[in-house]
Amino acid sequence: MLSKGMAHTPQGNFPFTVYERMPNYLLVVIEVQGEELIPQAYDGHTAWELNPFLGKGARKLKGKTAALIAEEATLEPEYIDYRDKGHQIYYEGKEKWEDRKVCKLKVVKNAANDKIEITEYHYFDKKTKQLVMVESVAVLGSAKGDTTQTFLSDFRKTELGVMLPFNQRMMKDGELVQEISITS
Repeated sequence: MLSKGMAHTPQGNFPFTVYERMPNYLLVVIEVQGEELIPQAYDGHTAWELNPFLGKGARKLKGKTAALIAEEATLEPEYIDYRDKGHQIYYEGKEKWEDRKVCKLKVVKNAANDKIEITEYHYFDKKTKQLVMVESVAVLGSAKGDTTQTFLSDFRKTELGVMLPFNQRMMKDGELVQEISITS
């Protein structure tokens, strides 16, 4: 699957292209100051990055950073065969969020395996059944322990017949961190 769009951040707006292929291939390309930056790539076995501002050549990633990119590269939703994947999902109840009623799920990825454990809360619009917000806690880096909300909107049917959000707003402590708008 090919997606193109614009990442809007406090540092500026950056065009991007994302290449994805089942089961777990991912390549993210961002244009920054005329240079192609590859903050994430996963070939099914190894995680990579390419940052021309830090030196020449691709860099193989290791440890928890590589594990997180491998997790992100998995295109199949965590709900499908979740027990076989080592995930746990709990129904947390119904809530009122903004102008809609939502159902809240607690998703604990990799709780029953040796991969890095990630806990997220998924909010589904009760009427449309669409995932409208994901709340997660960073597990690595300087943001470790910080909670981020990702708001999903502008759902459109793709050429594969799948409804996907063409807009994602990431917020931390009520401040916009990044907004992604998919154009194609």
